[in-house]
Amino acid sequence: KLKLIKKYNPLPDLDTYKCPRCKRTQAEIFETGSWINTKKTTCFVPDHCHETGKFRGYICDDCNTIIARAKENIQTLRNIADSLEQDLELRKTRN
Repeated sequence: KLKLIKKYNPLPDLDTYKCPRCKRTQAEIFETGSWINTKKTTCFVPDHCHETGKFRGYICDDCNTIIARAKENIQTLRNIADSLEQDLELRKTRN
Protein backbone atom coordinates (compact mmCIF):
# COMPACT_ATOMS: atom_id res chain seq x y z
CA LYS A 1 0.00 0.00 0.00
CA LEU A 2 2.80 2.45 0.84
CA LYS A 3 4.43 1.79 -2.53
CA LEU A 4 1.22 2.93 -4.24
CA ILE A 5 1.04 6.01 -2.03
CA LYS A 6 4.59 6.95 -2.99
CA LYS A 7 3.91 6.24 -6.67
CA TYR A 8 0.90 8.56 -6.87
CA ASN A 9 2.10 11.14 -4.36
CA PRO A 10 5.69 12.14 -5.15
CA LEU A 11 7.86 13.72 -2.50
CA PRO A 12 7.69 17.51 -2.30
CA ASP A 13 10.71 19.75 -2.89
CA LEU A 14 13.05 18.72 -0.09
CA ASP A 15 14.84 22.09 -0.05
CA THR A 16 11.74 24.00 1.02
CA TYR A 17 9.23 21.48 2.36
CA LYS A 18 8.37 21.58 6.06
CA CYS A 19 6.82 18.75 8.02
CA PRO A 20 3.19 19.79 8.53
CA ARG A 21 3.33 18.45 12.11
CA CYS A 22 6.51 19.97 13.59
CA LYS A 23 7.10 22.68 10.94
CA ARG A 24 10.77 21.75 10.45
CA THR A 25 12.60 21.45 7.13
CA GLN A 26 14.71 18.43 6.33
CA ALA A 27 17.86 20.53 6.87
CA GLU A 28 16.64 21.54 10.34
CA ILE A 29 15.88 17.91 11.20
CA PHE A 30 19.31 16.76 10.00
CA GLU A 31 21.02 19.59 11.94
CA THR A 32 19.52 18.44 15.24
CA GLY A 33 20.92 14.96 14.73
CA SER A 34 17.57 13.45 15.71
CA TRP A 35 17.28 11.56 12.43
CA ILE A 36 20.09 9.28 11.36
CA ASN A 37 19.43 6.83 8.58
CA THR A 38 22.10 6.25 5.98
CA LYS A 39 19.95 4.03 3.75
CA LYS A 40 17.35 6.70 2.90
CA THR A 41 17.75 10.01 1.12
CA THR A 42 15.01 11.80 3.02
CA CYS A 43 13.55 11.89 6.50
CA PHE A 44 10.02 12.38 5.14
CA VAL A 45 7.65 9.43 5.06
CA PRO A 46 4.08 9.08 3.82
CA ASP A 47 1.56 9.69 6.57
CA HIS A 48 -1.65 7.75 6.26
CA CYS A 49 -4.68 6.89 8.34
CA HIS A 50 -4.29 3.34 9.63
CA GLU A 51 -8.05 2.84 9.62
CA THR A 52 -8.86 4.09 6.13
CA GLY A 53 -5.45 3.99 4.45
CA LYS A 54 -6.01 7.55 3.23
CA PHE A 55 -2.81 9.46 2.43
CA ARG A 56 -2.47 12.58 4.61
CA GLY A 57 0.78 13.95 3.21
CA TYR A 58 4.45 13.57 4.03
CA ILE A 59 5.67 14.02 7.59
CA CYS A 60 9.10 13.61 9.13
CA ASP A 61 10.11 10.28 10.57
CA ASP A 62 10.36 11.82 14.05
CA CYS A 63 6.70 12.89 14.01
CA ASN A 64 5.66 9.62 12.41
CA THR A 65 7.31 7.69 15.25
CA ILE A 66 5.73 9.87 17.95
CA ILE A 67 2.26 9.55 16.44
CA ALA A 68 2.63 5.79 15.95
CA ARG A 69 3.91 5.21 19.50
CA ALA A 70 0.90 7.15 20.83
CA LYS A 71 -1.34 4.93 18.67
CA GLU A 72 -2.69 8.12 17.02
CA ASN A 73 -4.43 8.90 20.33
CA ILE A 74 -4.94 12.65 20.49
CA GLN A 75 -5.54 12.67 24.25
CA THR A 76 -2.27 10.84 24.87
CA LEU A 77 -0.42 13.41 22.78
CA ARG A 78 -2.16 16.29 24.60
CA ASN A 79 -1.30 14.77 27.97
CA ILE A 80 2.35 14.54 26.95
CA ALA A 81 2.36 18.17 25.75
CA ASP A 82 0.65 19.32 28.97
CA SER A 83 3.19 17.46 31.06
CA LEU A 84 6.09 19.04 29.17
CA GLU A 85 4.57 22.51 29.62
CA GLN A 86 4.12 21.93 33.36
CA ASP A 87 7.73 20.78 33.62
CA LEU A 88 8.88 23.89 31.78
CA GLU A 89 6.91 26.12 34.15
CA LEU A 90 8.45 24.37 37.16
CA ARG A 91 11.93 24.91 35.78
CA LYS A 92 11.21 28.61 35.20
CA THR A 93 10.09 29.10 38.81
CA ARG A 94 13.19 27.36 40.17
CA ASN A 95 15.61 29.60 38.27
